[in-house]
Order: sequence, then structure tokens, then C-alpha cells
Amino acid sequence: MSSQALFLGALLGVILGLLYFGGLWLTVRRLPKVKRPRFFLLLSSLFRLSLVLGCFWLIMRQDLVLFLITLLFFFLLRIVLIGLARKPARREMHAN
Repeated sequence: MSSQALFLGALLGVILGLLYFGGLWLTVRRLPKVKRPRFFLLLSSLFRLSLVLGCFWLIMRQDLVLFLITLLFFFLLRIVLIGLARKPARREMHAN
């Protein structure tokens, strides 16, 4: 495994993770404001899944190691974002 593959996989994983989880965050924030929240959620889910799975498929066709590194960083970003999302809630609980 070259350092170039590691860097590219990390970059792709972070970009795909930000697109997927950022889109999820935007969707959840907009749900109370839309007229048809179920339809909006379904469309958002289909779009995000299609985008990410399509990109993963293209990456996997190129190189399996690159795909695995990308997938690893995608899920690492998920863990980091969950930790960041929980921190403000903890601070609010301790402030009361």
C-alpha cells in the first residue's frame, strides 16, 4: 500500500462521508419545514445512497485496497461526527 493510496482513500472517504452525513443533517433540519416530510426524507435518502454507493462502486472497480481505505475513513468520519454532535448536548446537561 502506497502513501498516495492511503491519502487518496482518506480524502475520498472524508468527502463521501461529509456528503452523506452532511446531507442527512440538512435533511433532518429541514423536515419540520417541508409540506411532505416522508416524501422529502425518502428522496433525500435515495439521493444520498445512490451518490455514495455509486462512488464506492467506481472506487472498488479501480482498486480494492483504495476502496477499503475509503470505506474505513467514511466510517471514521461517522464516529467523529457523532462525537461532535453529542458534545453540545452534554454541555447543556451539565450547565443546568
